[in-house]
Amino acid sequence: MSQINNISSSQHTKETFNYIRLLNELRRVGAHFIVNIPTIVFCGSPSAGKSSLFELISGIKLEICTRCVVELRLTESVGTWSCQVSLRKEYDENEKRLSRPIETKFGDLINDINQVGLTVRRAQKALLNPTQDNDRYLEWNFNCDELKSDDLDFTKNVVCIEIKAPNVPNLSLIDLPGIIPHKLDLGYCIVNNQTKKQLMEDIKSEDDIKFEEANLVEVEFFEMGESWNSFYSFEKAGINQLQQKLAELLIQAIEKDLPDIRKSVEDKLDEVCRDLESIPMQLSDNSKIEFYRMVKNCSTIIKTETMSSNDQIELWKSFNNKFTQFKKELYVLRPIFSIGCEINTNKKLSTAKFDMLDDFIEDHTIIENSIDQLQQITEAQLSEKISNAGVRLLPGFTPYSAAKLIIQENQAKWKKPAVNCLNAVYEVMLKLVNSSVEKTFSRFPGLIEKECKDLTGKQMDLMHQMELANHPFTLDKQMMLNLKMTYLYSLQQAVKNENKEPSDALEIVALIMAYLKFSIKRYVDNIAMTIIHFLIEEFSKKIEEKLMDIFVHNDEESINKLIKEDDSTKYQREDMLNREKYLKEVLDKIIKFGI
Repeated sequence: MSQINNISSSQHTKETFNYIRLLNELRRVGAHFIVNIPTIVFCGSPSAGKSSLFELISGIKLEICTRCVVELRLTESVGTWSCQVSLRKEYDENEKRLSRPIETKFGDLINDINQVGLTVRRAQKALLNPTQDNDRYLEWNFNCDELKSDDLDFTKNVVCIEIKAPNVPNLSLIDLPGIIPHKLDLGYCIVNNQTKKQLMEDIKSEDDIKFEEANLVEVEFFEMGESWNSFYSFEKAGINQLQQKLAELLIQAIEKDLPDIRKSVEDKLDEVCRDLESIPMQLSDNSKIEFYRMVKNCSTIIKTETMSSNDQIELWKSFNNKFTQFKKELYVLRPIFSIGCEINTNKKLSTAKFDMLDDFIEDHTIIENSIDQLQQITEAQLSEKISNAGVRLLPGFTPYSAAKLIIQENQAKWKKPAVNCLNAVYEVMLKLVNSSVEKTFSRFPGLIEKECKDLTGKQMDLMHQMELANHPFTLDKQMMLNLKMTYLYSLQQAVKNENKEPSDALEIVALIMAYLKFSIKRYVDNIAMTIIHFLIEEFSKKIEEKLMDIFVHNDEESINKLIKEDDSTKYQREDMLNREKYLKEVLDKIIKFGI
């Protein structure tokens, strides 16, 4: 029976040793920065007896006024007693939390238990003077003015005391300075005295902390200075019972929380990996190769974005909106022809209005709202222009110069809406280019643009000059003839009830209406196609050429300056990579443990 008990005890010791070792490793690599790690914490008012209890559990005399966090790691092992003191830096000199802790050994392995207190005191001295080299304090001799000579009164950084020895409990606990922390990590087991009630109230007041009173281990402190060892005879008192109870609670908390800790680490690792994908890759050492790669990448993005495919409907929706706006601006510049005669009874002119573009715009609200504001060309005005043409005409013939004059007067107004359209599409392109360049060159100062807009503007000027040429022109004579005859019939119908013969003016009106309708539609399409070809498509072709021109005509030093990465991107990437590294390290330790 005794042998069975020994085997059982040995197996339990091994399990607790493994759990405590895992807990210490997780804290060492910074797991407590990202997830809640079960931890026993001593906290309370100054001189409440925390350090005295801490010394009894550890078996060492610290003899310090605790002005930093002290972490004790007890591990049962075979062999002789040994202790290693380390410093874990979790905050910088301005008390800003680091991205991950940095733990370094403070001095050599200690084999004399009487040397631990002085070494811990020196380690705390090093933490309280963060601007100094730690090695300066390895052999430090203290004096009475010690407190005045420190940079800090207190620090959140940690002195770690790792003790390995036979017959010590497998336990890990933390001694806080004499300040009640405002927030505590979920899962802390807290040993406290008179401040327990206040602590519970503080914790419960925090909405984001779940608190279970069962996690508190209440230990009644007797009179200060009274030895805990004097209570060994009581069944539920004494240091041995406390050590056993704390170890049991800590192991239970670790067993219970490890699956949740693993899931939390995995979730945070996934989040960091997603963030890393949005950060540009680190540059290679060869600046020319790097620049070439970025040029190809940028031009590919722009080409892909400007392809009129189902995948890019939003971009082309923006382009088409600008073309539609151009069409509307041109539409409201059209003339309206008023044909009719005066009614003597009311002394008003009863006219029929003819709009050659009534089928040009789908938005009929624009048609209804625009007619009264448009240029009105009356039959009388046309008759006057015919008369001023100074040409003797046989009956049935109309002066071509009068028609040409009215057409060119209208065409002269088309350039402004065309330029407005070019500028509007250019703005959309500029956003696309800036976005594409941002994706590739966002971390670099200055590259790119404008040539294609100027080329497009020149092509549009050429088209406008062709429309304003001396002779209105089309090869589609049949269409012109059909339109003219349709309008002429409508015009004649408007005056037939007046018992008047159709005037020469009606012939000219029909001709002008037919040509303007044809040429406006042609102009709208041609301007849109010019912008698409010379601005949108041509830019996507020339952007790579333009960027490569920078590459060819600059030496390596100049290219290095062009693609010099800004510090914010560099630091962001380094921070993410650092977080990824230690999250993987934490996860690896948990997986290897078997969770």
